[in-house]
Amino acid sequence: MQREPEAAMPIAEASLAMFRAMNHQPGIAQALNVIGELARIGGDDDRAKRAYEECLAVCQQTGEALRTCYNLVNLAYVAQHEEDHERALDLVRQALQLSRDTIDTRDIASFLVTFAGSIAVLGQLQRAAQLLGASEIALERMELSINLPTGRRLIVSSPKCASGSTPQPFRLLDGGARNDAGAGGGECVRAR
Repeated sequence: MQREPEAAMPIAEASLAMFRAMNHQPGIAQALNVIGELARIGGDDDRAKRAYEECLAVCQQTGEALRTCYNLVNLAYVAQHEEDHERALDLVRQALQLSRDTIDTRDIASFLVTFAGSIAVLGQLQRAAQLLGASEIALERMELSINLPTGRRLIVSSPKCASGSTPQPFRLLDGGARNDAGAGGGECVRAR
């Protein structure tokens, strides 16, 4: 699908038509999401946005919280492509708020990476590093890992990091991520 989005699009569109004919809302939502992904991969952000927005409306109408979260983040990707990082942040915040009771830590960690991208573009580099660190630590606790674009790991630790101390864990809070030792700045970020 990702290698040849043009070839997969007619199949996704046919699936959408079939689900619409059956008035099968979960199928409609899934087909719209696939169309959005194919369009985004193919570089058609306008079509992707329309598909994601329609999918989001269907999910909100049916109360499908998990897919609602995913579509909010998908719309955030499109907003990032459009360089509307404030909107991207708002969409990811909505997804994080909704996801607290509906999805697992792995998805939340993934959402934090998207959130960090827009935060960084808006000039909040330390906050972005904290969010990436929180994501990485959450995944490490689950024995998962993410690949940063540089191929390096991000380590977020206390002010004593220069002396080689153990990185301090971060945890997710209402406002995002913070060092368990407290909200006072001074965290050290290094990549390896």
